[in-house]
Amino acid sequence: MNFENQVPEHKQDVQLASKLAAELPGIFNWALAGLREYLVGGLHEPTAIASAVAQYRHEQNPLKDFLIERYVRTDAYEDSKTAGELAKEYNTWAKITRVRQLTPNSVGMALRSLQVQSRSLAGRTVFYGLRSKDAGAGQQFTAW
Repeated sequence: MNFENQVPEHKQDVQLASKLAAELPGIFNWALAGLREYLVGGLHEPTAIASAVAQYRHEQNPLKDFLIERYVRTDAYEDSKTAGELAKEYNTWAKITRVRQLTPNSVGMALRSLQVQSRSLAGRTVFYGLRSKDAGAGQQFTAW
């Protein structure tokens, strides 16, 4: 999390503690007002926090490196794999590269976060537009 507002040392108020102590009744009332608001409406995640968390998750997606190394992106339905098939391939790769392994469910969630398209086929979810680099041309996964 970035802390965007930092006070330089030469601008810091060395008497801030005593100034705040003089304002304690007002601070307490402000805290009570905040508590009332929380009890009525709950907590709301600030947009900056939601954005930072989304970016962090995107950057920390371990499946991304696997896809960049092994796959190209297409729009073709025939270039389809289930999360289970990809999890098996990924986990073999993960052992070799010493990154954490993922369950098929986690692979599916990671693929969705990378905006890989999916569809239901015979009662199973398949992710399409994933062609092995060994299978031919396509668009690299470098846009992430």
